[in-house]
Amino acid sequence: MVLYYQLTTTTEIKRKIVYVQSDYTFRAVFDTTGLKTGMYKVEVPTSGMGDSITMRVVNLVDRSDDLQLSSPTYLAFSGKIPVAGTIKGDENSGVQIEVIGPDNTVVFGPRFVNTNYLGNFATEVPITYPGDYEVIFTDSRGYIGNRIITVVGQKPLTSVTNPTVTKSVVSAHTKSSKDNPAYFAITGSNGLVTIRTSSSIDWIIEYPDDMESFTW
Repeated sequence: MVLYYQLTTTTEIKRKIVYVQSDYTFRAVFDTTGLKTGMYKVEVPTSGMGDSITMRVVNLVDRSDDLQLSSPTYLAFSGKIPVAGTIKGDENSGVQIEVIGPDNTVVFGPRFVNTNYLGNFATEVPITYPGDYEVIFTDSRGYIGNRIITVVGQKPLTSVTNPTVTKSVVSAHTKSSKDNPAYFAITGSNGLVTIRTSSSIDWIIEYPDDMESFTW
């Protein structure tokens, strides 16, 4: 499928390969961001040729002025984003809202939100981390526009309470010499044992198990 811009001459804008499904339907989406408003046409040329077998004229309009956002577009992280505003021409109707997160994943919607007799709407979007969020608005007439909401700050850290570990301290001392060394034994201990001696003193640790003993 080929998208053309029509003014005094026809100018090709984009071209896409579209695959026909088993039910003979197909779908193509052209990104119109940055394009001028005006008349366009979409054609389906035959394979390997340039002759068009199907053509449709499309009038590209800019509806971004129909959307007035009253909620802030820059706010501190609180775990949610308020989205509120007014859609011109959608009084007592509704608007579809979709929110894309900083990692390009959908975090909300698409969800239909009611509008009142003035076209006002309001909802809250739960989020889990700060960043730039794209909010996309659509109604029964098609795409309206989008807004970027920037959330700053840091995600609150979950408070973790560590259990209090009670350490027993055992102290022992005796007189010793090179010819008459002292011996201490630790028995019945499970887990980590920390052994400390006075500085500048040579000492040996012997650890026996069921098979043999090891000396450090």
